[in-house]
Amino acid sequence: IFTYIFYNRFLMKKALKITGITLFSIIVLLIAIPLIFQSQIKGMVKDYINDNLNAQVEFSDVSLSFLRSFPQAHVSVSNLIITNFHPFKDETFLTAKDISFTMSIKELFKNADEDPIIINSIAINEGLITLKTDIHGNTNYSITKEDKTNTESTTQKSSFKFDIKDYKINNSALTYADEASKMFVSVSELNHEGKGIFSADKSELSTKSEAHLSITMDSTNYLKNNLVKLDALIDLDLPNDTYTFKENKGFINQLPLEFNGFVELKKEGQLIEITFKNPESSFKDFLAVMPERYAKNLGNVETSGDFKVEGIIKGLISETTIPTIDIKMVSDNASFKYPNLPKRVESISINATVKNDNGNPNDTYINLTTLNFKIDQDVFKSSAILTCP
Repeated sequence: IFTYIFYNRFLMKKALKITGITLFSIIVLLIAIPLIFQSQIKGMVKDYINDNLNAQVEFSDVSLSFLRSFPQAHVSVSNLIITNFHPFKDETFLTAKDISFTMSIKELFKNADEDPIIINSIAINEGLITLKTDIHGNTNYSITKEDKTNTESTTQKSSFKFDIKDYKINNSALTYADEASKMFVSVSELNHEGKGIFSADKSELSTKSEAHLSITMDSTNYLKNNLVKLDALIDLDLPNDTYTFKENKGFINQLPLEFNGFVELKKEGQLIEITFKNPESSFKDFLAVMPERYAKNLGNVETSGDFKVEGIIKGLISETTIPTIDIKMVSDNASFKYPNLPKRVESISINATVKNDNGNPNDTYINLTTLNFKIDQDVFKSSAILTCP
């Protein structure tokens, strides 16, 4: 019996020793092998960038890990900076503290000239992108090199193929400036994520977004650091470049909006058809999204009544056209009172539309049919039509 027990203990110790050595060897390999492939991965990233972008691209390092996203390989590009050429020479187009990719380990052993490397997920951390259109219509984001071959041959030559199942943009920002229209858009504290399968011809993408949005047009702040949230479920029809929204709900500050429709990419631009409405909303929610000069310090403002908005945006976005617009805003018998003002503004009636019937940007107008309100015993009534100059 003692011999049997001793022998089994001996076998157990031996098995544990072998297991320990094996696990240690695997860990060493998982740490060491990426160092062997480091220069190869860095060269692949440089080659891909040079083949596809017409801009100055710099990054501090490319790292490879088998442990961080095990059993997948994790590739990270650190401190990426993309700088424009003429006519935006030396202006920074994009920076990112870190852009990481995950892929199957076997993808690292492929011959990129014969089989594209399939990337499964992407994460961008602390990115900043600056989009600009100058007074002459030049854009700083047209930095992809023109294809000199047909689509089929270009696809065959591509070193990478995206089979993305999820992606994330963390703590990032975006700015857009159009010098001709004097329009400025700023998106800060952007956190966005999406999950889906992009390789299938038809699939579904679930997204969540949260950011602070500012919009200025011709020195008027229409939104200033307003919190915007959006949960969207999108049907993807990749062969037809069509993206259909369904079960979508967003917020601009406290104003809820539900919308549906589609976006279709075409050679001449983007064809869109979007309808939206707010399911329920108080008048304070309307004040919260007004330009800052008209609505300040809303935290202590007393309000009553409701506000309804619904609309449809339909048509082609191109260099010369915008979609047709039909947006209706209605409020009836609403009121508000600032704490430092002696009188309440009440009996507020608003009936307004924003219209564009033909897609010409200069033909957009606002028809303010009714803007009535009452302060104490004084009644004010007005109407107006505002057109582009």
